[in-house]
Amino acid sequence: MEILEELGCDVEKDHQLFNLRSAKDDKRVNLGNESFALLDKDDRIISIDRIKETNEDSFRQSAPKKDFRFTKTLIEEKLIKEGYELVHSGYFDDTTLILRYEKMMPYGGHNQYDAYDVYINTENGALVSFKKKGIEKEEISLRSFSQTRNPIPKDKVIRIANEFLQKYNKGEIQEVSVGTAIPNKDFFRLMDGKEETEPVIISEENLEDQIIKEVYILKNEKVEVYVDLYSGEIVGGELYLYNAGAASINDDAIPYPRESVTDAQSGLARMGYDSVDMRIGLTTNFRRNILGMLPKRAFYVNCHGNSTTIGIGRSGYGIDYTEIPSGTYQFVFLDACNTGSKSTWASAFGIRNGTSNKRAFLGWYESIGGHFSYNYLWQFWNSTASNKSVRQAALDAANKVPEYCPIRFFGNRSYNGFY
Repeated sequence: MEILEELGCDVEKDHQLFNLRSAKDDKRVNLGNESFALLDKDDRIISIDRIKETNEDSFRQSAPKKDFRFTKTLIEEKLIKEGYELVHSGYFDDTTLILRYEKMMPYGGHNQYDAYDVYINTENGALVSFKKKGIEKEEISLRSFSQTRNPIPKDKVIRIANEFLQKYNKGEIQEVSVGTAIPNKDFFRLMDGKEETEPVIISEENLEDQIIKEVYILKNEKVEVYVDLYSGEIVGGELYLYNAGAASINDDAIPYPRESVTDAQSGLARMGYDSVDMRIGLTTNFRRNILGMLPKRAFYVNCHGNSTTIGIGRSGYGIDYTEIPSGTYQFVFLDACNTGSKSTWASAFGIRNGTSNKRAFLGWYESIGGHFSYNYLWQFWNSTASNKSVRQAALDAANKVPEYCPIRFFGNRSYNGFY
């Protein structure tokens, strides 16, 4: 209870302790204003959710201000176990910092499926969200260097990956790291241009059912490839939703295009946008089709992109941010790499932070793989509701996927849809 109080949570200590002792299976501590904390079997805090509370105007105006680095240090000292390291940081919105801590692996690198996500408001130092993610796998975290099974040499792995990529004209490897991955057969079908199977949703709820492998992660600007750390077998990978402009001559496939659009249609309907213009498979007339759809009050597109253009990866088929027609855009989600890395795209649709108008924008602030993107989208569209802000739905969805989630929000923090 003391750590919750130190973090500024509203705790009725005596009442909470009574509840915890009187209900054997109750591992939830209610903090008021719909905020709560969850405890594990050893009564360690594994989750603190203050997303809605800290987004209220009344909280932001009256909350005592403290240096966000105090909250960061407190979290690191009191809630994060030993053996974890800060590996990612970024901004979810103009004031909300995300910190990602992952378990260090014995052969270097980090296990992305054993991690902590922390969101802190840098304006007032308030903790927005804390969550222990993934599962602690002893065979990964505790392996001894004295074991006879050692990783295959890095130069051999690079050769394996480059030979694979050469078949698909995907360039050469530029970056190598050690990490973990879940084998993905649809990656190979996507590379071969074949129809994919039904999407497999990987979430915090079903992670224990997945096979997690220690791998080399090999990357360039278009793709990442996962090679088993010990056998050298390629077990999967990701194609980035990155638009390299004239440098990219291939029409890179995007995972689950039909599912992405139909899920978006359902989510937008829950937000109050009933009449949805849905177009799938815009591989040859992307530019004409997209510009023909705009302006719309709500707009979602799943494609390749960067901070200034979106498209299908072919030279001449993209759209520049300066070409967006003026209109009353209320909700825009550009599901493509780096569309949220700057405010360029949000501003192009007339969506800015601090606006009192019903407007919100979502984009990615880093390069993102298509399979991970779909996993997040499924969670996000199923989190939208007429009584929930887009910002809260976006954060709720990020807490439901086990991997690091570089999603970026711009606009009205309270906007929840057409209503």
